[in-house]
Amino acid sequence: MGDFNTFLDAREKRGGNNHFLSSVNHCRSFINDMRLLNLGFIGPKFTWNNKRGGNNNIQERINRALCSHDWLKWYPNSMLLRLDDGGSDHRLILLNTSNDFPKPKAQFYFDVRWCGKLKVNQIIRDS
Repeated sequence: MGDFNTFLDAREKRGGNNHFLSSVNHCRSFINDMRLLNLGFIGPKFTWNNKRGGNNNIQERINRALCSHDWLKWYPNSMLLRLDDGGSDHRLILLNTSNDFPKPKAQFYFDVRWCGKLKVNQIIRDS
């Protein structure tokens, strides 16, 4: 678990140059050769942010937790929690191996297009 200092897929990077460095391929090969699993996570998608504004902002997922199949048998409920960045350019990460961590609440997104639907207006009035 930790800062691998590379992203593994284009979807793990926002902003900046969209090139894949040799380190990406080396990291992928290592993960595949060792038959490691990438644990799931709760929290923001990106773990590093250069903290620049506008088009100069770059965000990447470079912190992750990897494990073996055997390790996952011992800790089947493991989850990586991505916490606040605390002012750093990296988000804090916490590996939880128990069942008792808080599940993320579903986020509600309002779509303004709903306002034009008669049924939606009626549902809002009735609630």
